[in-house]
Formats: sequence, C-alpha cells, structure tokens
Amino acid sequence: DSRVERERALREEPLARGALAMLAVAAAAAFALAALALILAAVAEGRDERAELVDLESQGAAPAMLRRVVALRQFVATAVGTLGGIVTGAALATIVVALVSVSASGDVPVPPLDADVDSTAVALVVAAAVALGVLVVAVATRRAFGAREAGRPQELE
Repeated sequence: DSRVERERALREEPLARGALAMLAVAAAAAFALAALALILAAVAEGRDERAELVDLESQGAAPAMLRRVVALRQFVATAVGTLGGIVTGAALATIVVALVSVSASGDVPVPPLDADVDSTAVALVVAAAVALGVLVVAVATRRAFGAREAGRPQELE
C-alpha cells in the first residue's frame, strides 16, 4: 500500500469527483449571481438617484465627476461584499473540515484533514471579479451619464 496509489485512488473516486464538480458549479453560479447583482445595483442607483444627480449637475457638477461618485459607491459596496464573501468562505471551509474530519471507519483520519485553498485560483477569481466590476460600472455609468446633461436619458434630448 503506497501513499501515491492511495492518493490517486481517492482522486479518481466518483463521489469525490462529483462533489468537486458540484462545488465548482455552485461557485460559478454564485459568481454569476454576484455579477448580476452588481449590474442591477449600478443601473438601479442611476435610476434611483436621478433627481439628486440632476440637482448636483445644476450646481455645476460635471458628468465625469458624477460617474466617479457612482463608481466609488459601487466600488465600496463591492469591496464590502467581497470581503464578506471571503470571510464567510473561510469560516465555512473551517466548519466543513471540522465536520467531515471523521473517516468512513468512524475514526479521526491520519494524517488529519486540512483545508487546501488554491491561492492561484482565488487570485484569478478575485482578479476576474474586479475586472468584471470595473467593466460593469463603467458601462452602466457611461450609459447613465452619456447624455449632455446628467441624470436625463439620452432619448429625451
């Protein structure tokens, strides 16, 4: 019985592969929902704050400044949400490892079960989220403030 063969057998186990596939699908769905929430928040803020934006414009604020204000609000909301997601993920990983640390025989596994976080994958997902967030906010604010007068839709000009 070698460690390498045992590890290979465990990696090829259908239940483990299915669990990993299910977790990957859940992560992709969560990422898609977060992107959709960011899009909706950016569009809704432009619509909900239209009166305030017109008021700021009448006081001399340029559309570029208004875009930066909306982008900053979205950045803060996204940063808080991302930090909350990272903390929640770390807490859940710790809880799951503690709950699953009993082997099939009912004993504590030797060597002990540890959470393995792929820092490269995490960095890639965070980078993709940042890029997507910047793109979404840029498109939403460009569209909202693309008119000659801020807060007014382009169709009304």
